[in-house]
Amino acid sequence: MKTVISKTLLNTLAVLVAAIALFSWNAISWMVFPFHGQQLRTLPNDVMESIKTQSSDLTSGVYHYPGLDDPHIAKKSMEGPRIPLMVYKAEGTAIFNPFDFIKSLFFNLVSAGLLFVVLTKIASKTTKNVLIVSAVMGLLIGFMADLPKTSWHHFPTSYAMVFMVDYVIGFLLAGWVLSKISLENRT
Repeated sequence: MKTVISKTLLNTLAVLVAAIALFSWNAISWMVFPFHGQQLRTLPNDVMESIKTQSSDLTSGVYHYPGLDDPHIAKKSMEGPRIPLMVYKAEGTAIFNPFDFIKSLFFNLVSAGLLFVVLTKIASKTTKNVLIVSAVMGLLIGFMADLPKTSWHHFPTSYAMVFMVDYVIGFLLAGWVLSKISLENRT
């Protein structure tokens, strides 16, 4: 019984530390390195002022221009300008809202837990094998979540690639933590 509790506590600790590693990598990647910031462009103030004054009924949401319900969408899309995907918040938001950090940490916890479940299924849980599977999981997320946006929403490939690198590095860190605390040489 004590061994089962010890393994459960060790696995729980491993997932928690892996989640913190993911969270830390995300923070470092966004706040220290320039890669994400280099991909984002700032709308000029006059454009935002025009949106505020001319679109008082514009509510928070995800927008597409020309709209999908526009009967002339094909022609307008070819003529430009085109906004394949834009998130608009009518109300102000805090840049560093503590709740956003907590939410992100929760998502990292779920991600680390799911990665742990996948890693427990590999036959030989050496650090090398765990890192290979972790890297593949990071690539899988990028190929499924971000690269298709380069086709459908016309995100720049460089924008998607920055996220893919984040997934791979984050999952490598989380996999390494899981391997060292709980998985390595486990039978």
